[in-house]
Amino acid sequence: ATVQVTDSSNVVHTVTTDVIGHYGVTNIPTGPATLTASRTGYASISSHPTIVQGPNTQNAALTANTLVGVVTNTITGLPIAGATVVVVDSANVTNTLATDVTGHYSVTNIATGVTTVTISLSGYTTVTASPTIVSGVNTQSLGLTANTLTGLVTDAATGLPIAGATVQVTDSSNVVHTVTTD
Repeated sequence: ATVQVTDSSNVVHTVTTDVIGHYGVTNIPTGPATLTASRTGYASISSHPTIVQGPNTQNAALTANTLVGVVTNTITGLPIAGATVVVVDSANVTNTLATDVTGHYSVTNIATGVTTVTISLSGYTTVTASPTIVSGVNTQSLGLTANTLTGLVTDAATGLPIAGATVQVTDSSNVVHTVTTD
């Protein structure tokens, strides 16, 4: 994380935390200061400690930016489990995950800015959205529409509809779908 400390003389000290999150600024004058901690994928935080003589401590807890949502069937409104969700954030980081049994997904540590969310599942039309991620919790719920094939079975001579005809469709996955006309 980047830590900036503006001291009472308006001098800006910029340091980076080490592998265990520690930072240190030395030779800082006493008096009011402003500390800002930031890192891509987290909401920045600022505090205003007063520096006194000797050692001073000011911790900062960053909250991860998140993107959450639910994927539903656009016709039934029911959640869709097992849909593939691909999230590409403004830092060009790609997260690929699947919706849970309640159709929910969640991505943490996502960079602020325009993000692309693509949701797909065999048998449904793929959908894409481009939400703008802000610091904190963001929501992008989407609906998938099932791929359908409809038609009318008629008598070739009269042109009248035929009720009770069996229609079989073999899809690209070699799954056979059988229906009867109304």
